[in-house]
Order: sequence, then C-alpha cells, then structure tokens
Amino acid sequence: GATLTLDPTLIGVGDTLTCTVSTEDGYGGTHSEDASVTILNTDPTVDSVEIDLETPVASDTITCSATASDIDGDSPTLSFSWSNLTSGDVYTSTSTTADSASLDLSTTSVSPDDEVGCVVTASDTDGGSASDSATVVVDNSPPQFDVEASIDISPDVYVNDVLTCSASASDRNDGAVTPTYEWSVNGNVFATGASYTVDATNTDYDDELVCTATATDADGESIVSTASVRVENTAPDVSNVQITSSSGFFYNDDVLTCSADVTDVDDNIIDTWYKWLLGSTSLAPGSTLDLSTVTVLPGDELICRVETTDSVYLGDLDSATVTLSNRAPALSPVTIDDTVPYADSTITCSATATDEDGETLTPTLEWTNGTTVLGSTASLTLTPSDAAVGDVITCTASVEDGYGGSDVSTATATVQNTEPMVSGTTLDLSTVYNDDTIVCSSSVTDLDETLGLSYE
Repeated sequence: GATLTLDPTLIGVGDTLTCTVSTEDGYGGTHSEDASVTILNTDPTVDSVEIDLETPVASDTITCSATASDIDGDSPTLSFSWSNLTSGDVYTSTSTTADSASLDLSTTSVSPDDEVGCVVTASDTDGGSASDSATVVVDNSPPQFDVEASIDISPDVYVNDVLTCSASASDRNDGAVTPTYEWSVNGNVFATGASYTVDATNTDYDDELVCTATATDADGESIVSTASVRVENTAPDVSNVQITSSSGFFYNDDVLTCSADVTDVDDNIIDTWYKWLLGSTSLAPGSTLDLSTVTVLPGDELICRVETTDSVYLGDLDSATVTLSNRAPALSPVTIDDTVPYADSTITCSATATDEDGETLTPTLEWTNGTTVLGSTASLTLTPSDAAVGDVITCTASVEDGYGGSDVSTATATVQNTEPMVSGTTLDLSTVYNDDTIVCSSSVTDLDETLGLSYE
C-alpha cells in the first residue's frame, strides 16, 4: 500500500527504507521506480522526575527518581546532577541507581530557603538525549540536643536544695545554641534560669519538679528536653527551747512558760506537744505549768520537752531544763517575855520561822551572857552565878533550810538589881533598965551580893 506505519520491530535507526512504485498497462508493458529514506534517531523522553521529600531540611538525604522511554525501542540511560539554584553550587550525588540518585544534604552547605534542583538526562545509544528537572526548597532544620536535659541532684531533692539544670544543643545552620530553662510543677511554671532553689511556696512534698530546656534557632524553631526530680519530705525542726518564770527566779510556786522555735520548710506540721517532766516523772502537758499545783522543791530540775510531727509522721524534739531556786527562810522578831529580869527569874524566848518554799522549819534557840552559853531551850532560869546586875542576856534564834538558806535574829534582857532584905532583928533583953547594955542582932540577905549591917 501507499502508507506504512513504522514499528521498531520492523525497522531500526539507520536502516534504509525503500518504497518501490510499479505499473503495468493492458498490453503487458511495465515500469517501476524506487524512493529511499534513512530512518533517523528519535530522542528519548523523560516521562517523570520527582524528589521524595517536599520540604527537606539540611540534615536530610533526598532522593531524585525518574523514568524515561524511547520510541525507537531503546532503553535510555539516566544520569543525574544536583545543584543549588540559590547559591549556584553544584553537588555530587551521594549514591545512585539506574533510576535514582540520592544527595545527603548534611554533606553540603545548603541553608534554609535554598532551592535545590535535580536534573535528569535520558540518553539513548544513538546519541539522542532529553532532560527534565525537579526542585525542592530546603526548610529550616530544627536544633537538636547533643546532651539531653539533666538535674545535678537526682532523684530525690528537698526544700532549700539548690538545683542546676544543664543541657547542650546545636543547630545545623546556626551552630551551638544556648538553651533556656524553666522550672515547673504540674505545668505551672514558677522560675526560669539554669539554677533553682527549691521553695515550699512553689512545691509540695512528693511533687515532680520538672526542668524544661528549650533550644531555639535563628529561625525561631525550637525543641525541648526535660528532666525531673521528686521533692521529698523534710522533717520538721524544734530548736531554741526556753523556759521563763513569772518571778524571773524560778521559785517552786512560779508559773513557768515554755517556748520553742518549731519550723518545717515543707509547711506541713500537723501537731506540736509540750510536756513537763521532773526527771522521768511526767508532771503536766501544755506550754505553761503552775508549780503551785505540783509538788516540787528547790534544787529540783524541771524539763520542758517539745515534740512536733508533720503530715508524713516525721518529727523532731528538743528540751530545756531549769533548776528551781531556793528562798531563804525568815524569822519573825525574837521576843523575851521579861526583858528586865532579876538574877533568879525564869525568862522565855519566842521565835517563829517562815519559808516561802513551803518548808516547815523550827528555829534553834541559844541563851548567852557575853560569850558564855547559858542554855538552848525556850526558857532559861537565871542564877546569880550566871547573871549579875546589869548583865545583858541574849537570846539568839537561828533557822536553816535544807538548801543552804538561813536567818538569824536576837533579843536581849538586862538583869535588874534585887533589893536586899533584913530579917530576924532581935534584942537580947526583953526587960531593960536604964543602966542595962542591950545587944541588937539581925541578918541580911541579897540575891545579887553579900552585904554587911549597920546599927543605930
């Protein structure tokens, strides 16, 4: 026929195709003529080109894949080339296959927003070729943590501990990135900076305290890394226990008051107790003690013990001790019932002792004439051998308690003169004449001295 549809199965590139035209008339005459052409090569076609990542970052590996065909029946050979359309840099494929090529962007100097192109050339065996390309725009690479966040005290921390959070980050495009830090509990951020002193106003016992490190690059893209610790309970503290007295001298009828500094950095104290002890004997509870309601004596040591506990039953205790002071006994004024006795009088001395500490005391009495002790009982009977007219007789009363306190008091009496007495006066004659000699005789007594008689 006059028309021929060529097919690579029928003819190849470079073949000569001849068309022969012939004719024959009705009388047997014939004629023919040829026309020839040489089959030319048809360039292959790149059917598809694509890069697997639409928005790669500088740390990605991207792969360019392509397909090609050739109507001449050849199998085109594909070649790939990479370039940075923004900077003009040309890159060599990291790896290739028959229908793809890969480029590790981390081996290049691409920057965010650079346009990277892949050009695919399909070549046949007859020198024909065709090209097509695909491009992608490099997205910003987020920073990354080279060292994840960590807290220097772990796992358990306490109120007033100073914590330091640390991390190390870098960015493909920006280099080293300095992280920022936030401290939080249950998502509530209350502090910033690498260091934080654990504060009871922000944390409670058993809270998880979180440090969040954030690394942000120049394009505003950021990543976070977190570390956490558990806040442990801190035992309460009792200190500075002091005891004061109503008189200021700690007598056994004072009212004592006990005070203490009771603190808990966790603010979870649930109870505090005060207890008074005499040695190991319990006297009373409470922060005050009226000593007049208990039996205590000077020299006794009283203890105030303070104990506290928190909500997890951790506690502390401390105590203070005071020694009760002694008050010296006191004597009432000493009295002598007869302060002007005679040398044969019986005189009585009286004295009464009192003691504010509640002790019952009996005074000791002593009678003296100068340095001479005359007696030690309340009554004293004088004799002329003990006391002369004008002698001062002293009664000294003294008292001493069992704790070194004492008192002394005196009273005096002055011995008075006793009048002499003449008795037994008689005359030797009962009948007398005017020429008689009469003898008068008599006797005299004096308690204080020996006396003579005179007659007239």
